[in-house]
Amino acid sequence: MIKLRVLPLAGVLLFTTTLAGHTPAAQASPENRAVVRDARGNPVRDARGDCVRSSSYIGTDQCDVVQERVAYSARHSYTEDERTVYFNFDKSNLTADARNRLNSLTKALKADEQVKAAHIVGFADRIGSEEYNERLSKRRAVAVKDYLVGQGLVNTDVTETRWVGENAPSTQCDKNLGRSELISCLARDRKVEVEVEYYPDNHQASR
Repeated sequence: MIKLRVLPLAGVLLFTTTLAGHTPAAQASPENRAVVRDARGNPVRDARGDCVRSSSYIGTDQCDVVQERVAYSARHSYTEDERTVYFNFDKSNLTADARNRLNSLTKALKADEQVKAAHIVGFADRIGSEEYNERLSKRRAVAVKDYLVGQGLVNTDVTETRWVGENAPSTQCDKNLGRSELISCLARDRKVEVEVEYYPDNHQASR
C-alpha cells in the first residue's frame, strides 16, 4: 500500500511563492538584464555595439531608449559661418578657404545622423546685369554641389540646388563708392549657403 505524505499548508504556500518569484530561465535572458553604465550614465557597449548587461534583473530594456535620447540632445546646429563659402569677384571657382570650409562641413554632415538633406543656394552681388548675375550664382551653386558630392557626402542627400542671383543681398553699401570700393563692400554677397535639413525628433537613424 502506497502512503501519501501530506505537507503542511504553510510549507506548500512558501514553496509556491518561491517558485513564482524566481524563474531564472525566463528572467536571465539578455534583454531583461540591467544595462551597465559609465560615470555619465551612458550605456557601455561591446565591440559589436551591443549593450553590456549585468546579472541584475531590471525587467525592461532601457539601452535603446537612452541611446535615442542622447542622439536627439546631441543635434548640432550649424552656424552660418560653418555652412557658407565666399567667392572672388566675378568668379565661380572655389578658393582654398572655401574648399577647407567645405571639407570641414562635409566631415561634420557625414558624421551627423540627424541630418536628412543639404540644400544649396547660390548668390551674386549687384554689379552687372541681373541676367548675368543669375547665371553666375548658378555656377557657384553647382560648383559647391559638385564638390560636396565629390567628397563622398553619401548619407546626406543634396536634394535641392537653386540660385537667386542678386535678388537676396546681405550688404548695404554707400551709393557714392568707387568701383573697387564697391566690389570690396559687396564681398559677402558673393557666396553659396548650404542649408541643413534635419529629420524630425521622433526619427531614429538606422545603423
